[in-house]
Amino acid sequence: SIKQIKQFRTPKLKYPSKKDVENLNLIKYYWQSSDTYMKVSYKFYGDSKYWWVIAQFNKIPFEGNLKVGDALFIPQPLIRILSMIE
Repeated sequence: SIKQIKQFRTPKLKYPSKKDVENLNLIKYYWQSSDTYMKVSYKFYGDSKYWWVIAQFNKIPFEGNLKVGDALFIPQPLIRILSMIE
């Protein structure tokens, strides 16, 4: 009885230039055993839907590639990094 399935595409972040990165505040965060990108996104952005920003900015698309203690950089402010979407 399903007539339509709508698939949403994850936005693609245009990786910022060195100059762009210098204009961001980068918070260093160390991956913990119970973390997911969604939890980290909620912690820093107040919304879990921006998990992909952290993943793409760090060039680690799959959180299964992270180990406890790995460092991630959380780019802020979010509005500035969102302006870099292709």
